[in-house]
Amino acid sequence: MLAAFRYRLYPKPGQERLLKSHLSALCRFYNELRDIKIERWRREKHASLSEDDLRRIALDMRKRDERLKEIHSQVVQNVTTRVSTAFKNYLEGRARFPKRKKERRYRSFTYPQSGFKLRQSR
Repeated sequence: MLAAFRYRLYPKPGQERLLKSHLSALCRFYNELRDIKIERWRREKHASLSEDDLRRIALDMRKRDERLKEIHSQVVQNVTTRVSTAFKNYLEGRARFPKRKKERRYRSFTYPQSGFKLRQSR
């Protein structure tokens, strides 16, 4: 059985700046991947990029961008999944066309798997 947990974090000021920096970088990254997918669609007469293609592009972009290098690789890959899912839902009629994300509204990222431990502090 799979389980998902959602936690509210109360970071220290330095940690909060780091998280906001990561969210900002991921938002810009989402918008870049979205724009690349749209441009490819227009340029190549409705030939779309698969999720694997987006991940290859994301890997190349991550190698060049210092801010993305600081972020865990699975978090970056999850952004490609979000872009791919947004377009898939649009094409299947379940959602509107994916819009550009605004930084103030991009408020989450996902660690699909990793070894994290919660510590209780008093």
